[in-house]
Amino acid sequence: MKVWLVIFFQNRGKHKACIPYTLHYGVPKVNIIDNNLKFRNLQFLRFIAAFIVIFAHVELYEFSVQGVPGGFFHLGSFGVDIFFVLSGFIMVHVYSGLPRGKLVAASFFFMKRVARVTPLYVIFTLATILLSYLIGAINFEHNISLGQHYNLEKTNSQFIIDSLTFSRPDYQPLFAIGWTLQNEFWFYAIFTLCILVGMNIYAFFIAYAVCILVATSLGVNNKGLMGITLNPMMLEFVFGVLLYFLYQKTSDIQQKPFFAFFLILAAGFFLIASSDPYFVGALSVYVRPILWGGGALFIVFFFLAIENRFSPSHLFTFLGDASYSMYLAHWFALSLMPYFFWRINWFSGGSVTVYILAQVVIAMGFSVVVYLWVEKPINQSLSAKISNLFQKNGLLKRA
Repeated sequence: MKVWLVIFFQNRGKHKACIPYTLHYGVPKVNIIDNNLKFRNLQFLRFIAAFIVIFAHVELYEFSVQGVPGGFFHLGSFGVDIFFVLSGFIMVHVYSGLPRGKLVAASFFFMKRVARVTPLYVIFTLATILLSYLIGAINFEHNISLGQHYNLEKTNSQFIIDSLTFSRPDYQPLFAIGWTLQNEFWFYAIFTLCILVGMNIYAFFIAYAVCILVATSLGVNNKGLMGITLNPMMLEFVFGVLLYFLYQKTSDIQQKPFFAFFLILAAGFFLIASSDPYFVGALSVYVRPILWGGGALFIVFFFLAIENRFSPSHLFTFLGDASYSMYLAHWFALSLMPYFFWRINWFSGGSVTVYILAQVVIAMGFSVVVYLWVEKPINQSLSAKISNLFQKNGLLKRA
C-alpha cells in the first residue's frame, strides 16, 4: 500500500517534499520521518564521538618519568554514551523499513545488525589472539600497553569463544574495547524481541527500563546474562529510543533558537553534575547512565534540532561513516604505537604534544584505511546477500 509522507524542511526558506514509502503491515506502527533520510548531523556527531574516544585512549603512562598524569582525556569516554543514545534513536528509525510479518521482520533486523557490527570485531579479535600468541610470553615492563593488551591469558580457548560469541557478557572480551559491542549486541537482541512480541515500541522500552530499575534495586543484575541486559548502562539505549518520540513531538519548536540553546544548557548541566559529589552520591550506580547518558541525549537532540540550519562538510560525514572502523581500529593502533615510541627513547624527553598528535593522526589514518578496504566492502556484500535472500523468498518488497 502506497502512502505519501510529507516532510517539511527548512533550508533557505520552507518547501515541501513528498516521499513515497511502502507501508508494511505486521509490525507495530511507528510514525517515521522518512526511512530513507540520512541525518547528516548525526553522522558528524558520530565522528565527534569516535574522535574524543580516541583521545580518551591515548597512552600517556610512559611519560610518568616527566610527571605527566596518565588520565588527561578520561572525559573522552563520553563518546561511548553518545554512541549508545544514537544507536537507540537510529534503531527506531530503521524499524519502519522492515519487511512484513513479525518473525520475518525480526529475523531481517537481527541478521542485518549482526552483519553490520560483527565482522570487523571478529577480525580485530583474531588479530589480538595472533599477537598474544606471538608476543604474549615477552616481559614488557617498559611498555604497559603491550603487556595489558597481548598476553597468554588471551589465548585461552574458552576466553576466545566467550569473546567471539558475547556469551559471557559479565566479562570484558579479550579485545577489550569490545565491551561496548556486547552492550550493542544485547540491545539488538532485546529490540528483536520487541519486534517479535509486537508490542508498541515505546511502551516496550519503558517497561524494559522499569525492569532495569527493579533488578538494580534488588541486586540481581550483577552476573550472567542479567549482568548486561539489566545493567543500568542499557538505559542509554532506552534514552535513544524515547528521543525519537520526543523528536517527533517537538517538531514545531525545534526551529526556534531558544530550543537549541536550552538543549546545550541541559547537556552542560548534566555533564557538570557528573563531577558534583552531591549528584554522584545521590545517584550511585546510575551516575553514568543518568548524567552522562542524559547529557548525551541532549547533545544528540541538539544536533537533530539544527539539522536544517547546519550541514557538515562531506569530509565530516565521510568520517562519520567511518566512525565504527575508527572506534575499533584506533584501539588496535594505539595499543602498538607506544612500543615504537619507546624504541626511539621518546618518553624520556620527547614532546607530549607531538606524541598525542602523532597517535591521533596515525590512528585516524589507519581507521580510514580499515573502513575503505575492510569494513565497507564486507558490510556492502553481507547487506546485499541478506536482502537478496529475503527478496528471493518474496519476504522483502521494494518501495
